[in-house]
Amino acid sequence: MHDLIRDMALHIMSATSIVKAGKWLKSIPSEEYWTDALEKVSLMESRISEIPLNMSQNCPKLSTLLLNGSLLEDAVLSGSFFKQLCGLKVLNLSHCELTELPNSISDLVNLRALLLRGCWRLCHIPYLGKLTSLRKLDVGGCSELKEVPEGLEMLVNLRYLDLRCSPIVELPERVLGGLLNLQHLKVYFLDGQDMTKLRALETLECSFKDANNFNKCVRVIEQSNPRCYYYLRYYLDNDAKYNEDRDVTQIENPERVVNIWGWDHAIVSVGGECTGVFILIPQDVQKMEMTWCDGITNLSSIGPLEYLEELDICNSENLGVLCGGEDKEVIDIFAPALAPLLFSSLGYLKIWKCPKLKYLFGHGSKFDLPHLRAIEIEECEETVGIIAAVTSPPPHPLPFFPSLEQIIVR
Repeated sequence: MHDLIRDMALHIMSATSIVKAGKWLKSIPSEEYWTDALEKVSLMESRISEIPLNMSQNCPKLSTLLLNGSLLEDAVLSGSFFKQLCGLKVLNLSHCELTELPNSISDLVNLRALLLRGCWRLCHIPYLGKLTSLRKLDVGGCSELKEVPEGLEMLVNLRYLDLRCSPIVELPERVLGGLLNLQHLKVYFLDGQDMTKLRALETLECSFKDANNFNKCVRVIEQSNPRCYYYLRYYLDNDAKYNEDRDVTQIENPERVVNIWGWDHAIVSVGGECTGVFILIPQDVQKMEMTWCDGITNLSSIGPLEYLEELDICNSENLGVLCGGEDKEVIDIFAPALAPLLFSSLGYLKIWKCPKLKYLFGHGSKFDLPHLRAIEIEECEETVGIIAAVTSPPPHPLPFFPSLEQIIVR
């Protein structure tokens, strides 16, 4: 917005709003500015360390209070601060240095959004059970928070929940049973939770340490929420390779992503046949990352993933080829030529730190990658070539890459 237009708009709104965004205030405006006609207050991006302990502004019409990025460690919100703000609907305290919140937040029954993202000093959140109008709760990045807020299961109208506060915080089993209208859920670990009732779920971001629970989640997505966007991660339990401080990508642009870390058994797509221990992959996955999957020698048995656009494989000790065979003798050269396309939408392929990788497409590969644009190979010491040469009859058509633009080998 042009500065002149913005200043004019603020002037028009001056009777009902306080807008001091980015003004680097050191103290909160005095109570004389907080009139009973006030509807919106924005003090974001300030450096406030001074708030009167007895401050209790009477603003019954105030619906929006934005303090994100404004409150320093010395700032204390007293118990009286929210006492007379009963009409508040949006409270944004994101990226503040608060260590605690006043219990009076529990009485803001009209609150629809409580945003606490990045309050990394915050240790405790008061009881939330009365906030039944709440639609959005974001405590992502509150790394000192050690437990889920009490009363969370009572928030029946909640649509958005981000609980990626700390990897040690586990979601109690009772919670999801009460959040039937939840559309967006982000949490570090979701082992053992019953998700079958979350019929409204549109985006899901979570991790699992148990393969059975991971597979249950995939089946729920396939059967109950076929349009759900997700970011699913599996980490081998007690695996020292798992880093709790690893940056977690958010679903800002909705997509369907699966990360598998430390899995030594079969990986199959939903609908594929497999015996023994395995991990299921949703058939509509768009991006997949496989790391330290040492039991995988090739991906021929994974089953068709027709929507997969990006495949990243790292530190898989025994991966010899993506598909086909390392040695032509082990391939049935009379097998039907029309095999199902494994990754018909694949556009980007990266393989790195796979020391036994010999070919990407081994002997007997019988499929095309019409959308593949880039191949990247890094630290794969035994690699011989992209495609295994075929010298014995009958002639085999080579895999076809009509869209390939770039090959990078390091």
